[in-house]
Amino acid sequence: MVGPDTWHALIINVRSGDRGPAVTAVQRLLTAHGHSVDNDGIFGTTTAKAVGALQQELHLATDSVVGPDTWAALLSQA
Repeated sequence: MVGPDTWHALIINVRSGDRGPAVTAVQRLLTAHGHSVDNDGIFGTTTAKAVGALQQELHLATDSVVGPDTWAALLSQA
């Protein structure tokens, strides 16, 4: 069973300049939340702006980094 401590150990921060499957997951979740971005696996300017906008909407720290709180928000409302 995966509990809160395990989830925190598994979470990776995703930020501008990153590439790969975690970025694609963020992009798909952003699109599901109404922030349309290309699902190209590249965390560029458009993805960073969308993350910041989502964080602001959800009253999270607006740093455009997808850390534990932003992941939780993206996944819990998907």
